[in-house]
Amino acid sequence: MNEYIISNEKDFQSYVKNFENIEDGKQWIENHLNLSDNWKVEPFSKKRIKEIELLSSIDHMKKTFKKGDTLYTQLIKRNPSGTVYFLLRYIKDNEIYSCSYHYSIIMDSKLDEKNSYSIRMPFGNMDMGFHAVYTLCRKIWGDGYYLNHRWL
Repeated sequence: MNEYIISNEKDFQSYVKNFENIEDGKQWIENHLNLSDNWKVEPFSKKRIKEIELLSSIDHMKKTFKKGDTLYTQLIKRNPSGTVYFLLRYIKDNEIYSCSYHYSIIMDSKLDEKNSYSIRMPFGNMDMGFHAVYTLCRKIWGDGYYLNHRWL
């Protein structure tokens, strides 16, 4: 048995399954998935999984936000050295959501497990929450001011 990734580019869904060969994977797609989504089977690789996660996170952000929406930063902790730990939040339909995970995928950074799975920014002589939102917007939309920023 070998591991294969079954994915589509329409909504970036993916599955990791064990099959004897690619033909078994194609058969599984025909029997279990919507064929109009243009599924493909490929050998498992961590690089491809990371690529799918990145595309999915960018797609999520593009579908969630429109120009001028506000992304909030919530301070978790500040060290004497100036390192800050914060979460990225947004409000939709009077509900609060987090997008720190999406930030970590898009910006290729790890969340700090010891501090509420927060974003860790080393000391800087500027507003690091603004910096995080600005660089995220630049990477996704090519415009650092696409979203507004506020601290909670």
